[in-house]
Amino acid sequence: MHRRIVVIVIVVASVAIAAVGYAVWFRDDGHGGAITTVAVRRGDVVVTAGGVGRIVEARAATSVAAPAAGAKSGGSATGATVSGNIGSADAVFPQAGGLVDQILVKPGQQVVAGQPLVVLADGGSTAMGVDLARNELLAAQLEAAQQRSNGASPSDLALGLLKVDSAAKRVAAAQLAVDRMTVRTPRGGTVTSVLTAVGVPADGSTPIMAVADLGALAVNLDVSEFDAAKVRVGQKATISVDALGGASYTGSVEVEALAGVDNGGVVTFPVRLKLDSGATGVKPGMSASVRIVVDERHGVTVLPLEAVSNRGADATVAVVGAHGRVTSRAIKLGVADNKSVEVRHGLRLGERVQLRAAKGA
Repeated sequence: MHRRIVVIVIVVASVAIAAVGYAVWFRDDGHGGAITTVAVRRGDVVVTAGGVGRIVEARAATSVAAPAAGAKSGGSATGATVSGNIGSADAVFPQAGGLVDQILVKPGQQVVAGQPLVVLADGGSTAMGVDLARNELLAAQLEAAQQRSNGASPSDLALGLLKVDSAAKRVAAAQLAVDRMTVRTPRGGTVTSVLTAVGVPADGSTPIMAVADLGALAVNLDVSEFDAAKVRVGQKATISVDALGGASYTGSVEVEALAGVDNGGVVTFPVRLKLDSGATGVKPGMSASVRIVVDERHGVTVLPLEAVSNRGADATVAVVGAHGRVTSRAIKLGVADNKSVEVRHGLRLGERVQLRAAKGA
């Protein structure tokens, strides 16, 4: 009998202790929400800004409309048709007018600076110009030689030499016109677009090809005015590309927003980021999620956001003391991200504070 009484007493005591512990760790706030506690600890707070941007070739600044190949002045397009948008820094323009006679490269082909891309034809007029200029030069040279043989006056000799020099310059100009009938790339890179076709008119106002440096990529991003106030050149960023399965790459802010742009009543600020090397598979035009690190603290006292009431100068927490006693305490906060906040003053490591869980959790 005595042993049975001892066992009952032990069981009752265990239940009582468990009940007290439960009361300390899980309390009801009178509104149906479950409350638990969390320990004050050291941790990191990383504040980010950003949004969704678009990958561009690093030299590209604006866009220019690609021509419809086959479009003739004053008429409708004929022959092959191409369209699209290319970065203005990538566009290759002819330096002469004529019809496209040969296309020497294909999309995806690697080219070096100065390499021929397209040959134009003008019915032989530029070649005829070279022949005419050379004939004029020969005539001027013969005349100057005769003057010297006939003992012409110094002024006549000077005039003859001036004619020779002028004719030589016309030959050089005519030869330049011929050279410009071959369109060459001003830079090395990859041919990303061929914007013309054989037989199509070409002139210096319309790009006929795009050559991009795919090894130097950037991200154009519009941020809110709140984020724009925090973004600075040189800040590090993480760029995730959905088209590549969410693959992440690193980069940094290259151009910060200096002025806002009104987009239908919503003001945004343009930011440009440079991708670090090694962004394999990333192509201009792809969408990218960007997170720019605008502030960070490491190894500081932190709490979950849910533990803090009245954010700002009046921030307080509910500290759970000995025997489950709860007291309200004012604290001073630092930076915060979307999960945690830095506590600069008012709490010691290891203290426990109440943390309200989401209702229904």
